[in-house]
Amino acid sequence: MMVSLGEVLNVIYEYYPKNVYFGSPEYNQSPQFIKLKKLRQKNLNNLNLGEDLKEALQVILKQYGIINWTDIDSSNCYEYRVLLHKNQPILDDDIELIESLGGTRFDLYLFVSILNNYYYYFVSKSMFDFDLNKWGFENIQNYNKEIQCIVDEISAFFATKGYEMIPKKIAETFVEDIDTEYIEKGKVKVFNCLFTELIVP
Repeated sequence: MMVSLGEVLNVIYEYYPKNVYFGSPEYNQSPQFIKLKKLRQKNLNNLNLGEDLKEALQVILKQYGIINWTDIDSSNCYEYRVLLHKNQPILDDDIELIESLGGTRFDLYLFVSILNNYYYYFVSKSMFDFDLNKWGFENIQNYNKEIQCIVDEISAFFATKGYEMIPKKIAETFVEDIDTEYIEKGKVKVFNCLFTELIVP
């Protein structure tokens, strides 16, 4: 059964007080914010969870590089980047990497929430114009056969773990009565609450 917006909002309101500005005494002393801080600390005390998940993903995506981008201090998720180019090592130099890929790179951004058994992903296309020395980025919705196969593998993996994918429409829904550290009230989305405020999906 597909995740409903009402169900997701109920989870969010367990960790975010309504109509209270971030940083105010009322916010800092709210049961929701205290609960969120305790949950983040619990995960910070056991960072092996993030590495264990990365290793499990690496087993099903043997020929693809995976980076753990998790920052529980500032977000509510484990975050990973999958380089969607078979047998291509991940290089420290982004220019060198995209040059080796012919100027176009595909990455899958994966987020696994600590608030509930939810996950989300999107695929990003990066382009570099060597003549203009300029980057370009876009999220893509239509996948080729290789990327679709990877997406299906990831979906099957999380289904066996009891996780549910947050639909794009719900992820992009505004939660207008919540204020957060990095995003002001009226601009916060479901994605920001469940996963991270540091990325625009």
